[in-house]
Amino acid sequence: LELTQKMEPPRAILLRYPFGHPLGEPFSRAQQQQIFEDGLRLFEEAKGPTLVISPYLWRRTKFSEQP
Repeated sequence: LELTQKMEPPRAILLRYPFGHPLGEPFSRAQQQQIFEDGLRLFEEAKGPTLVISPYLWRRTKFSEQP
């Protein structure tokens, strides 16, 4: 979050996923498709600089590690 805020991109979706997994878990086609579609929707609908914090959680993370 801090790095994204410093870079000030025109649009961004913040995913709480491990580094290197920009669209979700390996081999989870439905999840990856949904995240991709969310990004396209943000691109179309955002009127100005927008940062969306994704509601999706990495399922392999223990509950105690959630932000």
